[in-house]
Amino acid sequence: MKNDLGQSRAARWGLMVSFVALFALISGLYLPGCSENPATSSDTTLSQDETSFFDEPFDELVFARAVELESTIDVEVLYGEATFTTMDGGELVVGRTGNFHEFIIYPGAIDSDVVISMEIIKVESKKNDDVAVIYEFKPDGLVFSVPGELRVNVAKLLGKKKTCLKWYYLNDQTGNWVYQGEYCADADGIATIFVDHFSRYGAE
Repeated sequence: MKNDLGQSRAARWGLMVSFVALFALISGLYLPGCSENPATSSDTTLSQDETSFFDEPFDELVFARAVELESTIDVEVLYGEATFTTMDGGELVVGRTGNFHEFIIYPGAIDSDVVISMEIIKVESKKNDDVAVIYEFKPDGLVFSVPGELRVNVAKLLGKKKTCLKWYYLNDQTGNWVYQGEYCADADGIATIFVDHFSRYGAE
């Protein structure tokens, strides 16, 4: 297993950071909390009066145009990779103790041995502590016969008052984020998100 904060990856994500800062300044980024009621997941309908970063189309070209803007956010970039086998599956843990991102693949869920990676960018507003998190899993398009599981500590990831997170999938063809549902923490504070294929996802 390999955990690293590669400079080249951090530089690439720097473009994203600048865009997020621009979006926050222009449109007033509002990342709402979620229900305090514990549950595995909820329906996929968002209230019409809620707005978020994930309501906007994702355009990497915009990042480059915004790169010179002054940042009003804190950003954390994490990267990890590990080899998974068809017979054994495996797990990849990225992050610090307590504030981690753990991805689990079960035995037999993949057709062949593969090296997977998980890249994470966490963006937090310096003004109001709103948080958006983007996950990029590789190899893109990898499909599991049994869904993989992403496990995160919700309060550590999004803030002490948060017990749930909203989960999004990026449709590469349209550039739009697609709301996938709400996942709430268990008694240990951990939310488990089920992932059936690799792509780019987001949480708030």
